[in-house]
Amino acid sequence: PVSPAEYILDILRCTIEAEDPYVIAVFFQVLLNAKHAKNLHVCRVKNKFIDRKVEKHIRTNVLLNVMLRYPLTEVDFGVSKMLGEFDQSMAGNCLMVCEVQLTLKDFVYIKRLQHSYYDIT
Repeated sequence: PVSPAEYILDILRCTIEAEDPYVIAVFFQVLLNAKHAKNLHVCRVKNKFIDRKVEKHIRTNVLLNVMLRYPLTEVDFGVSKMLGEFDQSMAGNCLMVCEVQLTLKDFVYIKRLQHSYYDIT
């Protein structure tokens, strides 16, 4: 079967930046652990930090595709703070797949600095 993660997923993106690589590793593990994020499922990981096929100056992040699922139970629905009423027929369905980029704060600073030169030219 084809997974939604196999398509372009730039509809909704976010960047999580941290000063310490350990924080990135902990955040990644929290996303992987369904106990802490019941309605989120990591469906694809592209770890550019360790990808030897990528040039060194591009090894700046981990890209995750995260599936947001409709809560499985009415209790989980209440905890999720979603609007409306719980719909059992939607339980567990994929609502959307988002891209989450995990990177270091210094890389974000460099990227923003590079983009400032676009405005000059």
